[in-house]
Amino acid sequence: GLLIGPCTHVWWHWLDLIIIVSGLVDLWMMAFGNHDGPSVLGYLRLLRLVRLARLLKLVRVFLNEDLSWAEGNKFQMFIMVVIFFNAILIGFETDFQSDSQSDCFYWVEQGLLTIFFFELLVRLRHYGCKFFYIHDDWAFNWLDFIIVASGVIDLWILSIVSFVAGLFGVEIPWVNRMWQITVTIRLARLLRVLRLVRLVREIPALYTLVTGILQAMQGISWVFVLALITLYSCALLFTRLIGHRLLLPDS
Repeated sequence: GLLIGPCTHVWWHWLDLIIIVSGLVDLWMMAFGNHDGPSVLGYLRLLRLVRLARLLKLVRVFLNEDLSWAEGNKFQMFIMVVIFFNAILIGFETDFQSDSQSDCFYWVEQGLLTIFFFELLVRLRHYGCKFFYIHDDWAFNWLDFIIVASGVIDLWILSIVSFVAGLFGVEIPWVNRMWQITVTIRLARLLRVLRLVRLVREIPALYTLVTGILQAMQGISWVFVLALITLYSCALLFTRLIGHRLLLPDS
């Protein structure tokens, strides 16, 4: 039936029913009820928050879709362009930094975070737990996860908690004392610059150049080791032969 059956199928119908009923109750209370009291206003605000449950319908589409296109060349090229744009934006933010939410940088950053969050969800859905430890790019995957998670906490979760608390007129003491955590998260967001490493990795010519430089540096390090051993051996030899007068005894 529509509302009776396996939970994995019918709970979406129950969700639609709850959203519709809450919307009707909201309209009736606004039209016929006395909504001057604080309790009534609280109920109205709660009913309006239920509308956000519509976003869960996107989860259904997300779970049922084939996301193999996430590893396609077109999507990866789009992400590389976004990373490049993000790197340029960070440069502008460094010179024209503003903490105001009306600032254009704030809203552009919201859009970029949405794109990176969507990409992370798609890749997690596609690879599952292998995303963190089996895939060849596991180090870059962990880096992406940390960067996106810090951005989500800073830009979304803390803002939502403050908004909901203000909506219901509830003061949450620990929200006002979280500046230490916020500073830590914003410092972690500086890791966004490391997305350029991923950009370099996706461009074959640059990746070949970087790997060649790293291999050359490994060779140079062994040259330093050889030079150190040679200098140390010569120092011991000449100190014993000349410093201790083994080669030139006292006349």
